[in-house]
Amino acid sequence: MDHNVDHVHQDIGVMVSIVLLCGSCPSGYTGNGERCKRRLGCDMHPCSPGVECENINEPPYFACGSCPNGYTGNGTNCHDIDEVCKYDVFFFKKIDF
Repeated sequence: MDHNVDHVHQDIGVMVSIVLLCGSCPSGYTGNGERCKRRLGCDMHPCSPGVECENINEPPYFACGSCPNGYTGNGTNCHDIDEVCKYDVFFFKKIDF
């Protein structure tokens, strides 16, 4: 079987060229559409600083660990816990003179 896409028909002398255009790579892959390579989710550094990232095989292709001590959030976004405002309780006692 001949796989040549350029073909000259001998009877009429017409040359036919077929150009195959590829679309974009599917979600989770990178490339030109003809050659696609699976993108590793952690390559984009999606987790908050100090949080471990794990590549997984389904969207979004990464999983972030827990936020570090003193922080709260989902691993992608970690926010400093304001310990002073959260835990300090002030008691006042009325003093009569």
